[in-house]
Amino acid sequence: ITPDYRDTIKSPIIFEKKYLYQHGLTVNNAFIPRRGTSEVWASYDDSGSLFGFYGYSISNIFQIEFANLARIKNDEIYNNSKANRTLKNTFFSDGNFNNRFGGTLNIFSPDKGDLFWMSLRTTLGREQKSVQGYLFSEILNTFQINEKLALNITPKYAWSGIKSTGGVGLSVIYKINQRLSFSPEINFNLREIDDTNQSMIFKYFINDNRSLDFFITNALGIQDMSQLMKSKEKKIGIRLKLLI
Repeated sequence: ITPDYRDTIKSPIIFEKKYLYQHGLTVNNAFIPRRGTSEVWASYDDSGSLFGFYGYSISNIFQIEFANLARIKNDEIYNNSKANRTLKNTFFSDGNFNNRFGGTLNIFSPDKGDLFWMSLRTTLGREQKSVQGYLFSEILNTFQINEKLALNITPKYAWSGIKSTGGVGLSVIYKINQRLSFSPEINFNLREIDDTNQSMIFKYFINDNRSLDFFITNALGIQDMSQLMKSKEKKIGIRLKLLI
């Protein structure tokens, strides 16, 4: 980072295209909020899982995640393999609390004259009960197909030193109207194909800086590694997001 170097110029976003720049539930996009913007969101589902996030954009191409928090309900996992039991008992056992820190760096974007968005995201953190940590990295790729449709392709990998897992997330964002969008998501687990999971999200834009998600998912959770594991039960939840 060179403090006196000119930042990447980011074009203003009109309200009609807000749908494109909203992060998904289990499959994120490559967009980074404008420099000086705080991104805050909180989520709850009917299993009792809680999630929270606070990120700050120090430039138009780099966001720091100061807090990425999760308390994931001790759900039964769909695939009860030895590797999955090890991961679940280590990071998602009863009373777990996962806190993570990291950042997202934008590499390609139409603001730079590119045809699509690509960003690199990496986080570090640990589960406080087991005092075990893991590294999570993903390559975020976003393609605008037309005025109403966007596609996200996200290879992702979680490495813990105990057991590791990886996969590819795919999502489509469809703009229904100026205030409502629909997004199906799927995460293919390349280590355990039975852990492939799906989500459906309806997003309502309250205004330029506030949105509300209503979702159903069978992913174990919406934070990093938990996106790559499948729960036995589907969960219904809500998420409120603010840009400040």
